Amino acid sequence: MTCLLAEHKKEGCNLILNKLRVLAVTPSPAAFPPPSEATIVKATDDVACSSQPTAEQIAKLGAQGFASVLCLTSCEDASFYANEEAAVRSQGMTYVHVPCCTKDRQSDVCTLTRALEALRQAPKPCLMHDNLGACAATVTLLHVALDVTPLDDRRRWASQFAQWSKDMGVDTSAYQAVAVDALNAASA
Repeated sequence: MTCLLAEHKKEGCNLILNKLRVLAVTPSPAAFPPPSEATIVKATDDVACSSQPTAEQIAKLGAQGFASVLCLTSCEDASFYANEEAAVRSQGMTYVHVPCCTKDRQSDVCTLTRALEALRQAPKPCLMHDNLGACAATVTLLHVALDVTPLDDRRRWASQFAQWSKDMGVDTSAYQAVAVDALNAASA
């Protein structure tokens, strides 16, 4: 009886191995691995931020209630989605492109301020994104500090910037000094 059971297991293993071999040489209809989806972080009722959304995610933004998309990704960046504007506008949403950083330089106070002004003018709710999400998170935190937070609390905000970005799950350390400078300039 033990021999029959062992033979049956061997047949089962061979069957599985053969199926795996067929799968290994058969082209998959979908690309593998699939592109990573961006995590969209809702910061306020009007503003959310993320890294570069996939084409599939962008195609669903209108149905999710977004009125606009603010893209901070540089056209030079490999993650830049060239058809994003058309995909956004086809859903009746507003598309705004304000590149905040390039391969050669990080954002400065001026570019963060331009992005913040574009966010203020964009129809709400707005999804703001860049390649990795760090610049979008920085501008989102600036928006909360300058447009939502009372003036007396802004100094406290500057000291808590790093912790709040960690709480959002985004490393904004590259933008911290510039964000604090922008906050201090706006609060003066």
